[in-house]
Amino acid sequence: MLRPIQSAALLEGPAGITLHLHGPDGAMTQVPLTLAALREIAALAGAAAAAHSEPRPCP
Repeated sequence: MLRPIQSAALLEGPAGITLHLHGPDGAMTQVPLTLAALREIAALAGAAAAAHSEPRPCP
């Protein structure tokens, strides 16, 4: 089960890039990311941005 996420940050360190997820209760989860995972995240973000920038027909 996933807990609610209040904020997230990508941080680069000596071990690579880590996704830091912060919950409203102050809990933090760190998830190490591979280059392939970062590419997938970027592709999903690009697709979401493109979907929101296309004009929608008026009902």
